Amino acid sequence: MNNSTSALDLASFGQSPPYIFITELTLGVIGTFGNMLVIIVVLITPQMRTTTNYLILNLAIADFFTSFLLIFNKYLTQAYSLPVPSGLAGELYCRLYFSAYFFWINIKASTFNLLLVTFERYFAIARPLTYNMYYTTRSLVIQVIVAWLSSVLLEMTFIFFHRGGDGVCILFDYPSVQVGRFFGVFYFVVGYFIPTVAMVWAYSRILASLHISPSHMNNMEDKRTKTLRMARKRLIKMLLIVLIAYFICWTPDSLLFLVHNLGGPTDYYSDYFHIIILLAFANSILNPFIYAFKYTQFQRGFINNFCRCFPTLKNKVGPDPTYVNTISQATTHNG
Repeated sequence: MNNSTSALDLASFGQSPPYIFITELTLGVIGTFGNMLVIIVVLITPQMRTTTNYLILNLAIADFFTSFLLIFNKYLTQAYSLPVPSGLAGELYCRLYFSAYFFWINIKASTFNLLLVTFERYFAIARPLTYNMYYTTRSLVIQVIVAWLSSVLLEMTFIFFHRGGDGVCILFDYPSVQVGRFFGVFYFVVGYFIPTVAMVWAYSRILASLHISPSHMNNMEDKRTKTLRMARKRLIKMLLIVLIAYFICWTPDSLLFLVHNLGGPTDYYSDYFHIIILLAFANSILNPFIYAFKYTQFQRGFINNFCRCFPTLKNKVGPDPTYVNTISQATTHNG
């Protein structure tokens, strides 16, 4: 640790306890296969071809690559003393691979895609009259591209502060303390604070809208509306759990990185530091488990495609196919 520039070199990561490497590898394997399963189920299940599920699919893709790179990037660079090439190859190695540039792109893409899912539900429930205006196929593609492009650009700001020299990688080598503080605060605000506040606000409006009960419909329409409202509440509950998991996993890490860039004390050899990092990485493996236990459409899609030989399981999942179709149609056309 260089007190004047807050730079980190290879030695800062070379003395981590073995449980760090074992846990990283375990999280990476579970997250890779778990998110791969989510991707497959959404793609091959016709009832899940809705706007919400396509955004969940995009979130699962970001989490899949995060978990994959946790194995083949973060784990390898921390568990093994890989030689740093000389010249241009060394610069590229340090700036792109050792810094885990692509790994962090997918981390931020996961955040921004979770933001997209949240606001898709916000417009569907809190502002249904404008839903079709903002969620056409074209606008949805643009939103997804912007989310990924924003992740690339946000992480790219740090490439210029990584370098290689004398067989060692130097990370976050800011030219001055002021520059380090600026980028630390900027990254915290753009990459964590604004998305989190926006999602909390959106869910507060969604939950408020769900408590409004229509009184002008006849009995048949009331029953149909009640079914739709229950379906929406289940979906919102599941997505709210995803947001809470994100908040629990990433708040300590985001604050730790902010404190580091502001010049605060950070012990890179302490257990609390390693646990905070591992907690953040664990977020990418949690979503598949949340879908498995809380998302009825995912449960039914998984059972219909992979457990057909166990018909008794279908009766334990919940709603019948008609109920699933109701959810799908409502999500696709009316939000």
